[in-house]
Amino acid sequence: MGKAKKKSKTSQQARRAVNPLRATPRIGSNRAVIDEEAQKSIPPLVQKLSSAEPEDRAMSIAAINSLIENVQYRKLLLKERLVPTVMKQNITDSSIEVSAEAYGLLRNLVIEEGYDIAMYLYRQDVLTAIKSVLDSWSPKLQGQNVEQELDKVDKTMLFSLFENVIGLLTTTAMYNDEIYESIDKNLPDLALFLTHLIPLCKKEASISEPLFAVVAQGLYILSEDNERVVTQIIDYPFEELLQDNSVPAVVKVCINGLKLHGYTIAASTDKEQQADCPLQILKSLVSLLQNADVQGAKNVLAQETSVNNDAPVDVKELNKASSHARLTLDSVQLSLELFAAVAETIAVDTMFTQPPSDDNEQMEQDDEAIDTNDADMEDDSTDVPTKDLTKDPSSPAGFLLTEVLPLSFKLVSDSMFTLGAMSVINNSCWTISPLADAEVSVSWKECIEHIWSNLFSYANLEQYDVDVVNSALGALWVASKSSPEYLSIDIQTIDSLVAQAKNVKQKVPEDEDASTETVVRTVGLLSSVGSKQGHLEQTKRISDFLFEIVSHATSVPPKVLFETLNSIYDMFGDAEYDYDLPIFVNGGLNKVLSQAVPSVRQAIRKVDKNKDPNLRAIGDEAGMNLTRFIQYKNSERS
Repeated sequence: MGKAKKKSKTSQQARRAVNPLRATPRIGSNRAVIDEEAQKSIPPLVQKLSSAEPEDRAMSIAAINSLIENVQYRKLLLKERLVPTVMKQNITDSSIEVSAEAYGLLRNLVIEEGYDIAMYLYRQDVLTAIKSVLDSWSPKLQGQNVEQELDKVDKTMLFSLFENVIGLLTTTAMYNDEIYESIDKNLPDLALFLTHLIPLCKKEASISEPLFAVVAQGLYILSEDNERVVTQIIDYPFEELLQDNSVPAVVKVCINGLKLHGYTIAASTDKEQQADCPLQILKSLVSLLQNADVQGAKNVLAQETSVNNDAPVDVKELNKASSHARLTLDSVQLSLELFAAVAETIAVDTMFTQPPSDDNEQMEQDDEAIDTNDADMEDDSTDVPTKDLTKDPSSPAGFLLTEVLPLSFKLVSDSMFTLGAMSVINNSCWTISPLADAEVSVSWKECIEHIWSNLFSYANLEQYDVDVVNSALGALWVASKSSPEYLSIDIQTIDSLVAQAKNVKQKVPEDEDASTETVVRTVGLLSSVGSKQGHLEQTKRISDFLFEIVSHATSVPPKVLFETLNSIYDMFGDAEYDYDLPIFVNGGLNKVLSQAVPSVRQAIRKVDKNKDPNLRAIGDEAGMNLTRFIQYKNSERS
């Protein structure tokens, strides 16, 4: 329903969520204005990448790396065929410094420019060059004379090379499934190579934090839905790293992600043996978040951007501090991603492990309801649980409620973390809702009230990204469904949400799935609000919106139509509701439904049962229930 869907590696939200780590920043990269003289300097800078002198190549590529965060400089550089030149001249350079900078440049270009650069590098066979680097060092890292081999080179430069090579791999992998699969096929031992780097990172802690972070993120990304990789590295003592105070926080966050991937692909028997894994992950992440100095990291980055290029500054130390600050913020963003994923995992686990209710009387009542109301409109997701499973804070759902949600509520107001925090709130609430009772659990009741009081402002496409809006709508939907009381909503808010749903395609033209989801969640939220008795004006306004959708059955997305039909069945399933007579009966809405039957059937037939069998099944059921519902309402008052 309203839960955030798991995104593929090619999705925009997935890329933003993982937040690929960029190469070490360079001072002077934020120059805002490009004058004519600066523009003239670009072609010679690119030409020097092919210089016969290693010093010129190193100087040129370092200078370019300091400029590409500026979009104007980047466009000028790309026009000068920067990428083909770097691919041909620099990534295989005999100088480790030049090669490391070259891979860092490509890595940052992928982050800045996205899919197009990633695919270009892939099609230009960058994987072969990367494989050559890894193959040349893999035997040395596993040999008996590791220290002697490392003493032959500048360790800082070598670590920078590894960091940028691995960072480029993982960043491009996140932009396209084909690239990911090619990496998995052509570099089958990549995950093992990464584990061989971990001891080096721990030993050279003063220079290795960026590399350590990229290694951990690489393991996290490679292990997603990949049983082969998980099996390959399962015996590595990752738990020891979680207990080691010298290991950077972002590394520990990634290890928790690796643990989650192992848990989700484990066989059912293995899952039983590690049943406390989700709770362990949540506790670890909460501890890491509580110790993260977010404001301190922001202050460091603010200092970086305000540096006067004419003033003396220790560039090396400032770069190191900036890198650490970025990793701190990355650890928070990745923690939020994992919170959302763990919440969904808990929901799935609960679905298969929660014992059935022993309340025979309730079962008999349910059977009777089905017999007397042939429309079968009951939504089992709203059943009041026989036991509040969130009252124990040591349970995964209880920990989500008492620890994870309060942290997410604090972070959601920070624009840097709004998307991730809102996804956590949404997923956590949908996970908690079937297990909690707002009439019993004070914490859950307070959570619902907090959501209702604070999240409507985030359900606004004028101010927030569509993914933020959809998560906010999802959380508000579950709050309304979960509350036994009417949660106040004024007519102006209803009208605003309806208008937004009607115009969402114009506001989000680039993402049809997301815009459809906005309407679906608006329908769910408003129909839940409209089902509360004692507020005729609100219910009338909401029912007008729902029946307008049904009246245009063939021109709205099928998912929207089916959710709307099911919402109508729920809202008007009982003649005893105080709004049924004045709105449904006196408004002649059963006639509206009867007139819509042909177009509804046509809309259902448009859904290809081979391409989308689940949606077609939902449509078939909604269509069948439509005729039954019409018959039921015709006879209900006779």
